Amino acid sequence: METVSGSKIWKAHTSLVMVQVLSGGYHVISKLALDVGINQIVYCVFRDLIAFLILAPIAYIHERYG
Repeated sequence: METVSGSKIWKAHTSLVMVQVLSGGYHVISKLALDVGINQIVYCVFRDLIAFLILAPIAYIHERYG
């Protein structure tokens, strides 16, 4: 049976915790923004634009050099 090193396990657990923290933060920010009165369509457009601006360079670098 193959064993997994301790550093890989900690990396996986840290990644899972970070995903949960970021997801929770996203929901809090969404609730605050919508409670203030931002239009739902505008919020969705900004959310998608921000995601694109973050993910596009990562995808480009990964495809180009990965």
